[in-house]
Amino acid sequence: MIYSRNFRESSHYCLVEAIRALFVETHRIPVALLEGLIEAKDLREDADYHNRWSQKGCERLLAIARKFVEMAEGIVLQK
Repeated sequence: MIYSRNFRESSHYCLVEAIRALFVETHRIPVALLEGLIEAKDLREDADYHNRWSQKGCERLLAIARKFVEMAEGIVLQK
């Protein structure tokens, strides 16, 4: 999505902030999807570094990820 706007991210933090500025604040995607992305990053770190995860959490975030990808595809195709 951000590449379609001629931006490049340099970190996870920058990616989140770019999505916030380019797509959430302009009402292209709902803030809940960005929050899901942030939560997914946090859960991935918990799983990788602390061996903490749950199937229920993974399934819930997978549903959010599907919505995010669907909206992202729409944004990229509209350019």
